[in-house]
Amino acid sequence: MKQCVGMLIMLIALTQAAAAASPAEIKSASPTSRDMIDLYEQAKAAAPVAQAKTAALQFPIPVLDTKSGYSKIMLNGKEYWVRNSQVRMQRTSSAKCGPTSIIALGPTTSTPGVSEHACPKGR
Repeated sequence: MKQCVGMLIMLIALTQAAAAASPAEIKSASPTSRDMIDLYEQAKAAAPVAQAKTAALQFPIPVLDTKSGYSKIMLNGKEYWVRNSQVRMQRTSSAKCGPTSIIALGPTTSTPGVSEHACPKGR
């Protein structure tokens, strides 16, 4: 039973991590004056298969995947790719600091006049 509960907790944590790892949401067209957004069947396709009127879109639009400057979205039950240059996105990110090391540094260069003596104190 304990193992089953542990597995359930791990499954819930993985599900939440996957939901949090969603690459982005499309917030609007770019520029905002753009009337249409090109829809592609595949990333890096030569020509769009359709266009969507930006006024008819319900923003934000969840991004399903990203590839080579394109984002995969779902519109009217169909998957399309849009060029990232045609949309404004909000991306989620997190920073992870790796291990640090202390090493002895050798001589470094600097810009003449930019030192503690060049700046007034008390700021």
